[in-house]
Amino acid sequence: TSESLRFSLDLCLEEKLYLEQRRSKVFKGLNAFLAKDEEKPTCLSDCPNICLMTSGGGFRAMIAFCGVYKAMEDAGLIDCVTYTSALSGSSWYLATLYTHPDFPHEPNLSTKIKPEIRACVEKYWQVHLSPPWSSKYLQKIIAKSVRGQPVSFTDFYGYLVGQQLP
Repeated sequence: TSESLRFSLDLCLEEKLYLEQRRSKVFKGLNAFLAKDEEKPTCLSDCPNICLMTSGGGFRAMIAFCGVYKAMEDAGLIDCVTYTSALSGSSWYLATLYTHPDFPHEPNLSTKIKPEIRACVEKYWQVHLSPPWSSKYLQKIIAKSVRGQPVSFTDFYGYLVGQQLP
């Protein structure tokens, strides 16, 4: 219906409410992290919107983001972030974090979900190297090459990773 589509360059009411609520948490986080810094924000209106944006790269990105998030959590920097964004492999980690029943209320949740991430990586990966699966991947890679696109072992690895994660 036309009621579900909003035409505006302004933020929706829900986003404005989120920013208002999050700004006070970010303000507290920045002041705690920058306790001795003269440049710390002195009032809520001085508090910036900060986005943690991570890139893709399959398992490597997922594992890297796992480490970065944990380090930021330990340093108290996660409380300074307004938005979190992820692409491809990094989004696998972020999706696991966001869909956890204890998110966002559990402190040190990154430690708690590490076994879930590990289980996704280790679960039956050898099956995808068997002839029926690997020939399917090879057919797709050959088709890509026939279209004139460059191919490498990374393509095969990408298909393996894609089948491995839920």
